[in-house]
Amino acid sequence: MSKQIFAHELAEIVTGLLIKPELLGELDSADRHADFLGAIAGVVADFCGGEVSMVEASRSADPIKSTVYLRVNDSLPAVCRNVWSNHDLTGWEKEEAESQASGEDLEPMSRAEAKATRKALQKLLTQAAKSFSA
Repeated sequence: MSKQIFAHELAEIVTGLLIKPELLGELDSADRHADFLGAIAGVVADFCGGEVSMVEASRSADPIKSTVYLRVNDSLPAVCRNVWSNHDLTGWEKEEAESQASGEDLEPMSRAEAKATRKALQKLLTQAAKSFSA
């Protein structure tokens, strides 16, 4: 028989592995955590656009300080408004300016919009945990 994992449960697992992997007894080195981080970012990029250009493992004892670096690519629906837009608002300033100069009619994400969207995403995790906890 197969084990069933629902979307909210997978979100819990992935969140745990990204934020506190020791809670699940996995990803016990910064390099292993960085590999997982890069793989997850790669999945998001495959489905939503962008390209993982580099993953830097944490130099401290805290593996969650690992960093993913992303590049713009043709698979992004828009340079100014995409799944990555709510984070590192200045990271693609040059690319956003070029995109707007070439006729993209979307404005870059404002700090207030990014903050509101991130708050809504974080609330989703909390609500899912409360709604579906056994």
